[in-house]
Amino acid sequence: ASSGASMPLDIVRQAIAVLFLAGMLFCLVRLAIDAARTIRIIADAQAIRRYRSARILASDCIRVPFSFWLPARYFIVVPSALVLCCEDLRIAIHHEAQHHRQQDTKWLYLHQLLKAAFFWNPAVHWLERQLRELQEFACDEALGARRNSSAQDYCRCLLRVAEAATGQSFGRAHASMISGGAGRILERRIKAILGRPTAHLWQS
Repeated sequence: ASSGASMPLDIVRQAIAVLFLAGMLFCLVRLAIDAARTIRIIADAQAIRRYRSARILASDCIRVPFSFWLPARYFIVVPSALVLCCEDLRIAIHHEAQHHRQQDTKWLYLHQLLKAAFFWNPAVHWLERQLRELQEFACDEALGARRNSSAQDYCRCLLRVAEAATGQSFGRAHASMISGGAGRILERRIKAILGRPTAHLWQS
């Protein structure tokens, strides 16, 4: 009886190990492909500005601005078409620079590793989506607190970027202005920006 029970347990353990490795391999392969594609976009992009370890680039291959981090190197990549609109370009660069300031572009590597390790756990995928949304809300709040920022201009820029992003998949290895998701999340972000207080207690 004990030998008969141990055989099914061994099979279960083997099945769990196979599922664990398959989920991890699938997630890591997708991440590697996305990172390679991102690096290729950066290599083909045109430099707009360089400052120390930061690079601002323009690319014809993308429709949504994004930020990407490699050890000791920070990248902000914007669509080439955005260069023609100075205000949208300024907002996009500030937004992606905020992702770097918040360390979002570094934390996403940890998020992806956790997702690979617990690929079959739906809570991990839900948590990653929530974190991305919170990161976008944090960027919106930080940029909205700038004295020279206009909530209306910022929202219009978000809408134009979201419209341009229709049908484009978002990378797992970088952060972008719409990485928190379009549609319902974008609506919540715009409402939060437009509904921000015009005065703070510490100013009174």
